[in-house]
Amino acid sequence: MMSEYKMRLLSELREHYEFYGFIPFENFERMKEDQLEDMLKLTLAFADEEITRTELVKKVDQILEEQDAALRNRNLKRLLSRYLPEDYIPYVYEMSIGFLNIHESNVAACFNIIEPKTYYQIEDSIYKELMMLPKEFLSDKPGLNIELYADKEDKYPLAVFKVDYEESDIACDVDYRNLLYALRFNPNVPTIDKLKAYAETVVCDEMDVREQIEQLLDIKKDWIKSKDDMKMIQDLDQYLERIQDRDAIAIRHRILDKDELDELVLASAKEGADKVIYMLYGYEPYMSYDYVYRTETGSIKNLEYRDMKHVFDSLEQLDRFQEVQTLEHSMQHMKEVTDKEKEDLIAVCQKNDVLKYGKSFWSEEKVLDTTTEYNFVKFEKRLDVMNYFRQYHPIREGVIFEDMAFIQMDDARDFYHFMKRDEGQWFSIGGVQMIDVLKRGNFFGDLENMNIDSIKAIGHKREKEQMKRMKGGKNDRNR
Repeated sequence: MMSEYKMRLLSELREHYEFYGFIPFENFERMKEDQLEDMLKLTLAFADEEITRTELVKKVDQILEEQDAALRNRNLKRLLSRYLPEDYIPYVYEMSIGFLNIHESNVAACFNIIEPKTYYQIEDSIYKELMMLPKEFLSDKPGLNIELYADKEDKYPLAVFKVDYEESDIACDVDYRNLLYALRFNPNVPTIDKLKAYAETVVCDEMDVREQIEQLLDIKKDWIKSKDDMKMIQDLDQYLERIQDRDAIAIRHRILDKDELDELVLASAKEGADKVIYMLYGYEPYMSYDYVYRTETGSIKNLEYRDMKHVFDSLEQLDRFQEVQTLEHSMQHMKEVTDKEKEDLIAVCQKNDVLKYGKSFWSEEKVLDTTTEYNFVKFEKRLDVMNYFRQYHPIREGVIFEDMAFIQMDDARDFYHFMKRDEGQWFSIGGVQMIDVLKRGNFFGDLENMNIDSIKAIGHKREKEQMKRMKGGKNDRNR
């Protein structure tokens, strides 16, 4: 519980809160008693005109920065990596994290991280736990106790770390060489090179990455379709929580809601009016926007479609996604095209003059030997279909995805014969330029729309055929 002395200090500060209107009062509640004493001395000095407002704000900033540094555990990686390099973290089965209440000498909170992967994940988990604790506990700047377990069955920790942020130091109860040897002692992974390869596999498994890029493109597709910024932000935050990529989270933080903008403005105001004026130069507060966009130069503007698209483009260009966004990668994930599928597709293709006789769609010049074989590939993932269209393909080559097929109609150009299968029968729908579809930046959405439109087109064809048969039968009866 909060001490009586601390409550008295807070009560006195509350009387002068008009001096600190730009600081949420809960920041004071998190402070230690000695910090509050310093704050009260500064406040009284300012009230007696012994220091200027600029000096007051500067010293308050120093105290808040100390508090923020402890809360966010910014030194954890620097301190702990001396004993435990990040490459070795995947060999740890469990980390038991305990917060020691320095003043009462007991464990105030404890939780476990199973199979940690990176220091970012560890730091983020600790930060989230701290934020859930009572404010009076946070103000005590608790010590941090970390126990490592190498296996699920271990009853005793392999190593114990004690972190003292106030002294910027850490202590470990075992020699770091013995710790690393113990973690590496695995007959299946005896070398550091294999250990690194193992860590990369754990953190960034290829199949996981394929799923992750598809999930990201689905969020983008749904947002473009619904225009619901709030739901998109919620979906994106949940997605980033799962993938735990620091670069991705930094990109996401270019988007701010109104509360975050207010906090940013208050923080910038301490650096002077010029900083605020520069930051808000392109911001139009009278326009109704739920979110704003922070540019790479630090200025704020109302969030527009192109800004959000830039965020998605930046996320798609993350290093983790580059290898899976190539045709070479997708060709490793081809599925078998059955003889029946090939025969049925060729039968429909041969009803198209360009594909049958080899005439260029763009001219009367014949560009194809009619003995050229049809060649189809088949994919189960939209990612692979998208990668297929990243380069041109010769005439009579095509790709099958679910009940859709795209067959190149002009040699080394971008014009595909689009077909749709319904109830086991292939229907010709029309021609489509897939490079243009890629350039629009919503391939998943466009592919979905093509599928929906093709179903409607087939329905119209069947209605016409039925009307024609009915009309023919009626004429026969009249005769």
